[in-house]
Amino acid sequence: MSQRVDRAVELPGDFFLLLNPSVESEDFAAHAFVLPDERQIPHGHGEQPGDEQEEDDHAGQPIPDNTEVDVHRCDLIRFGLTSKSEMIALFLCPALCWPAISLARMIKTFLLIFNPAEAWDRIVRARRSLIFIFVIYLLPLLLATSLAAGYGLIHWGKLQGTMGFPKRFSLNEAMAFEAAYVTLSLLIVFIGAQVVKSLGETFHSRNTYLQTFTLLAYGLSPLFLLHILDAFRPISPWVSWFIGIMLSWGVLYHGVPKVMEPDPSHGFGLYLVTSIVLCLATGLTRLVTAWYLQGKLGEMGPISHLNL
Repeated sequence: MSQRVDRAVELPGDFFLLLNPSVESEDFAAHAFVLPDERQIPHGHGEQPGDEQEEDDHAGQPIPDNTEVDVHRCDLIRFGLTSKSEMIALFLCPALCWPAISLARMIKTFLLIFNPAEAWDRIVRARRSLIFIFVIYLLPLLLATSLAAGYGLIHWGKLQGTMGFPKRFSLNEAMAFEAAYVTLSLLIVFIGAQVVKSLGETFHSRNTYLQTFTLLAYGLSPLFLLHILDAFRPISPWVSWFIGIMLSWGVLYHGVPKVMEPDPSHGFGLYLVTSIVLCLATGLTRLVTAWYLQGKLGEMGPISHLNL
């Protein structure tokens, strides 16, 4: 209550103080420090000191004709490389990483065998190109299994003749056989993809070559993986083919509807025809390679005559 009374007394005083010029007197002596330094206010869009043009800075001057650009040097710097030896190392990295890539392809094949539905879903979602599938998946898988099989042919050999005598292959003979095997396997995939594409059209399924190539490259991977069994002397070549084609049929059973997406009424028929065609193609290839391993074809081609 006392604060209210005191405030009521102060309000009239504040009003009269507004008329008292001594409340805040103006210091006229302060202008003595401002006036000597008084200058014209600069223009708001005037030139700044940083806008001064440097010497020999002429816009629109053409580039001399004798200008040289070291593209090789620029490329090295762009990749963080400063010497040609480091550039060579960059190109050698894929070769050094090849064993890891081959192991990853084998793991992918095992996933297709034991969990085909999920593996095919990942393949379809990835939408890999033909070059990627061929270079990163199919070719490393074939080369890795051929390398293992060739090692077995050289060190352990195969049983030949009616009496089953062991025959160890030379390096040239093993190279000839594995080169022929890889070539025939690639022909089955590339030509077979076109054949399956044509078969799909008879079942009113419009597919691209990439779809059928993807189906065969991944679908036949169990058969290609089982080529490793050819490295062991007691195992017949037909055993590895039979197990491999059976596993491939199981993988294709899940792959045909997911990759080719046929009409449900034609899906099983397309799968059955595709499986029969691949069985015949791979069976004929196995017949030729088995005859060679059993000594019924003699030397295979001019490669076996090379002295390495």
